[in-house]
Amino acid sequence: MQFHYTKEPLMEEYAIAAQVFKLSTCDMCEISRSSILQSALSDEEKIHFLGDHYLKEGPEGNDIRKTNVAQIRMAYRYETLCYELNLIKEGLKAELGSEASRGELTLLWDLGTRGPGTGVLLRVFFVATTRCWRGNIPGGVT
Repeated sequence: MQFHYTKEPLMEEYAIAAQVFKLSTCDMCEISRSSILQSALSDEEKIHFLGDHYLKEGPEGNDIRKTNVAQIRMAYRYETLCYELNLIKEGLKAELGSEASRGELTLLWDLGTRGPGTGVLLRVFFVATTRCWRGNIPGGVT
């Protein structure tokens, strides 16, 4: 927005987005939580806004009293992420064929310096030479 009518332009943008995209309050809370995770705020500030365990994956990293995001929603997002990562891995296995059948294809989930839950900072590397694994992805991803 180039022009705003209140002293809180960010809140104004959230309100307009909620109207345009017909977002619920729960949707808005999830967007706000994700924005804080991906921001350049310090760890102390993120702890203040998101809770002490914000670095943990899925519902374990969600303090519903601070974020107002339901645990079931957090669990769904985490399970969906794990499922999609597994699809990528299986697709690579199919493409690489014999290399993958020898068990040399592994998934390395490198979360960078900010830790789990930082959507944009999530980087997935497929390593075909060494067996290294960090992270905790359920659903048979190894």
